[in-house]
Amino acid sequence: MESGLEYIGFLGFENPLKKDTIQVIKELLNAEFSAKVISGDHPISTFHTANQMGLYPFGSRLVLADVKDKKLVVTNLGNLQKEGTQESIFVNVEQETERLPSGLANADQIIMTGAAFEMLSELGSWVSLIERTIIFSRMKPEQKARVIQQLQTKGTATMMVGDGANDCTALKQADIGLAFSETEASYSAPFISLDFGLRSVIQLLLEARATILNNVEIFRYMLELSMMKYVFSFVLAWTGGNLTDAQYLYINSLVTIPALISLGLSAPIPLLTRYRPPSNVFSKYHILGFYSHLLIYILWFLIPYLYLRSLPEYEDPELPNPLKLYSTRSVDNAVIFLTSNLAFTASSISVVISVPFKERFWRNRILLVWTILSTLYNASIFLIPQFELDTIHDIIPQFYKIPFGSRAILLLINAGFYVILIVFEELIIKRFWL
Repeated sequence: MESGLEYIGFLGFENPLKKDTIQVIKELLNAEFSAKVISGDHPISTFHTANQMGLYPFGSRLVLADVKDKKLVVTNLGNLQKEGTQESIFVNVEQETERLPSGLANADQIIMTGAAFEMLSELGSWVSLIERTIIFSRMKPEQKARVIQQLQTKGTATMMVGDGANDCTALKQADIGLAFSETEASYSAPFISLDFGLRSVIQLLLEARATILNNVEIFRYMLELSMMKYVFSFVLAWTGGNLTDAQYLYINSLVTIPALISLGLSAPIPLLTRYRPPSNVFSKYHILGFYSHLLIYILWFLIPYLYLRSLPEYEDPELPNPLKLYSTRSVDNAVIFLTSNLAFTASSISVVISVPFKERFWRNRILLVWTILSTLYNASIFLIPQFELDTIHDIIPQFYKIPFGSRAILLLINAGFYVILIVFEELIIKRFWL
């Protein structure tokens, strides 16, 4: 055994918080995220760290749940007082009790050890205790994963941030697992940050929200494309017409595919807000938007078509009898085709959801440039025959035999619905239902 030792003093080791931790935790709490600490360290050390981060609200009732001599002990820590700096903490231990309901039921926040975690896991109100626990200490790796699993059973989306080997299981269990590079946990975490600060947590959440909305917007745009094709096919069927294969190829390749690519490039805003993105495609916002757009599209395709038929220059297309082939080279075909190009472009603008989740539409430069070019070109074909690509559009000369004024009115009708669709979505659907 050691002998002849002379006591000199204690040597303390400090692992300070990352420089941006306090600000990041503040932003998460302001955005109404629930933050918890899950650690293998001692409860007092873990609480001290959580208090430094500003995680514990002063004035709330706090209890410590632990196990001593194989019995659950709930220690009432009372209301913590803050004096001077954030490190000046005074703990007033008022009472100890082994009565679980009275000790835990009245607590605002709970500190729970791994031993108490195992003992309490058989309670019927187990999940509610997990939700009110802000600090889990002396936790084993599998216990960390079980905490996240219990939260997920309530439908809570979870994010785990860790850097140790004992965090690997929890990182894989969480919906979002983030580790720092060059640490043990980086080998199993889905996301790895090259920055050792916690700012990457905010950035990952912002990117996740933008990605969710980009996918939802693309899905809704494709849904509206199918809906519009059904509407104009129904209108053309009135006279046995349909678009040509070349026209469908033009719509799919030069109108819709660039829009789909551009929609996926929208970037998040730099501020994490308390609003949650409408990720459910069956939410009120998406359902109301879909059916209101359906009504607008019906009117959009029907009114120009009816106006066309009211012109004295209009002649019904000749149809074979019996009808074996669609009529694809008629003025009806031309009007519906030109109308659909503008409708598809307007739809790509209306489905974009920006603030408070993503940057404004015009900051997506690729989508903005494509929208302007597509709108100007497809609008110009109504008036200027030289802009019409006959091999692609297959618009016959009869369309340009319609007086210029009538073609201008057709363009104005389309421009009106173009604006109506976007304004209705922005001022009514998004303002009241998003």
